[in-house]
Amino acid sequence: MARRDAEENRQRILAAFAALIRQSPDKPPSMSDIVKASGLGRGTVYRHFPDIGSLAFAQLDEGYRELFSAFRADLKNAGADRTEVAFAGFLARCHRFASENKVLLLAPECQNSKAYAHAKETLRTLVAETLCALSVNRLEPADLTQWADVIAHCVEAEHIRFGGEDEQSRQNSVTLALKILRMAVSDR
Repeated sequence: MARRDAEENRQRILAAFAALIRQSPDKPPSMSDIVKASGLGRGTVYRHFPDIGSLAFAQLDEGYRELFSAFRADLKNAGADRTEVAFAGFLARCHRFASENKVLLLAPECQNSKAYAHAKETLRTLVAETLCALSVNRLEPADLTQWADVIAHCVEAEHIRFGGEDEQSRQNSVTLALKILRMAVSDR
């Protein structure tokens, strides 16, 4: 069993990494930057994360897990009449997360990883579940996949790179995704 201080150190390292990413969103920090920002010794940092890649993976993995589990809980508690509101909040959090982690998410190592592919697949699954919950008529599987892809893309790093990262851009992305959602689920 891991010692409590080891878990606290791991969280300090991840928090320092996240803070550095927010401060300088156009380039990833170095391991030396992480050591300095965390206030921990070099050996402690490297024992938890041997390189920037493993640190970036942990940051993204933890972030996506939190996003997805929070949305599932929101959806469960929302009820049918509040599903769209819960979904809008989820999309805004996805956009914020992608904006804050853009430098990592757009790195080729990340974009080509199985973990990132899994996160994108999970996002699309949650969008598809929301589409099914709100749909007046049953969507055909091919249509469901296409609608989910388009909606998910509105809040992914690849889109944000061109659409902007500020609050207005976030709102525009969420509004666009909700318009697409309404088109998809309307009685045609």
